[in-house]
Order: sequence, then C-alpha cells, then structure tokens
Amino acid sequence: MREIFFIFKVLNFWISDRTYKNEGGYVLVRRFFGYDTFEHRDVASLYLGRLLVKGEVVHHINHKRDDNRPENLCVMDSELHEDWHRDMDYLAADKGIYLKIKTRRKRLVEQYGGILLVDENNRINL
Repeated sequence: MREIFFIFKVLNFWISDRTYKNEGGYVLVRRFFGYDTFEHRDVASLYLGRLLVKGEVVHHINHKRDDNRPENLCVMDSELHEDWHRDMDYLAADKGIYLKIKTRRKRLVEQYGGILLVDENNRINL
C-alpha cells in the first residue's frame, strides 16, 4: 500500500502547477484532488525516492522558506532540527556569527545527522 501511495504522490506531483505561499512563507502546491502539500516536502520525497517518515523535517539551508531547490534542502530529525535552530540563534544573537552556506551544509551533516539532497557539486547525494 505504501508503494502505491508513493507512486500516486510522484505522479500527482506533476499534475498541478498552482502554487501559493502561506502566512509562514512556505510554498504550497494545490493538488489535483483538492489537497495541498508543502513543496519542499514533495521535492525531498522525490529526491529520496521515499516518503518522509514521522519525525523527519525538511530544513531550508539558507533559511529562505520559498527556496525549494534541492541544493537548499536537508532532511533531518525534528529534534535535531530544533537543536540546530537553537544553536544558530545563539551564534547569531549572542556572538554575531552567521555561518556561510558551505559551513552550514557541512555542520548539518556532520553534527546534526542531516541528509543533503544534492552535494556541493550539484550531484544527487543519496
């Protein structure tokens, strides 16, 4: 059943191109059968070749919620995602330190167990 749902999700991914932003700044896609999905979660599922499991979130590396390019997305555990934001908020607010994108990508993988969809050479990283 899970495989059938995933195939449906992949096919349905291409059926609709009507998108809009919600009040949080995330891009949602209006699907053919009348439901909406977050575009960044659809992109991550498509690149991973599977549905996201409970507790997985898709993080925007550059913190721009409407930038859903695969090279800007990282799949990670929700608790580690909260830790990431807490640590980055501390560095920014208390220390005035803002990490470069390359450094963020490296830390997300090495320290927070993130899965980058695309590596720094724009190769699918699975």
